[in-house]
Amino acid sequence: MRRSVASAAAADMMLVLCNSGVAISALVPAALALAVLVSPAPAAWLTALLVAGLLAFGAVFAVTPSRNPSG
Repeated sequence: MRRSVASAAAADMMLVLCNSGVAISALVPAALALAVLVSPAPAAWLTALLVAGLLAFGAVFAVTPSRNPSG
């Protein structure tokens, strides 16, 4: 019983994170860091990927509403 309650709570938390944009705003920088680590040397595709990824991150960050817990 405990495991099913914990699983349900984890699933609910994932839904909240995905709906709030938190998951996307965490995954984009992680994917960019991974691309930098995998790349053997500076390359044009890496620069383009970083620029596009940071623009996407900024767009998601800009439109994700800030939630103030006290207000």
